[in-house]
Amino acid sequence: TGNKKVFSSSFSKNYYPNEVHINGEKQNRVKNSYPLSQTNNTIELIWYEEINNTNKMFYNCYDITEMDLSEFNSSLVVRATHMFSRCKSLTSINLTNFDNSKNEYMNHMFANCQQLTSLDLSSFNTSSLLWINNLVHNCYKLTSLNISHFNTSKTTDFEYLISGCLLISSIDLSNFDTRLGRRFHYMFYNCPLLTSLNLSN
Repeated sequence: TGNKKVFSSSFSKNYYPNEVHINGEKQNRVKNSYPLSQTNNTIELIWYEEINNTNKMFYNCYDITEMDLSEFNSSLVVRATHMFSRCKSLTSINLTNFDNSKNEYMNHMFANCQQLTSLDLSSFNTSSLLWINNLVHNCYKLTSLNISHFNTSKTTDFEYLISGCLLISSIDLSNFDTRLGRRFHYMFYNCPLLTSLNLSN
């Protein structure tokens, strides 16, 4: 990032990282802020304990361009609301080993990720999912989205599911089970290029 400080307000004190390494050097926290030494920085976050709530964990980290969560232990996470919301510069995110099996809330998880072009969530186990509203809201440059394997048998809220995605042309929801769904308002709102929509099941 190019800011003078990082994570000053984005992290709740309940799951603030125990260690922050910037460009390979462990940093000392000053008033919940860490100074950045250069324009482009590599930041490593370390937690000592397992986390069960990632609500707003990276909320409004608007200068971060790449994230690698492939080693992040998310096996206990039950709420990931707004986890990456308003990461406006994010272009790449690695969620390869993200354990989503206990997660009940993914609403606004990727909202306003305005530079993200591709999002593959095919490895997610969503068998516990209750809310998925605003999952990818106002992701203006998103052209590829893979949620075709989602298990939504327990999901009740689908409102604004994929909305404001101006470049999305195809969506496959053929695996979705919406029998418990209660809210479907504006599911595909403001997706002007959408020409293919698979709702076969």
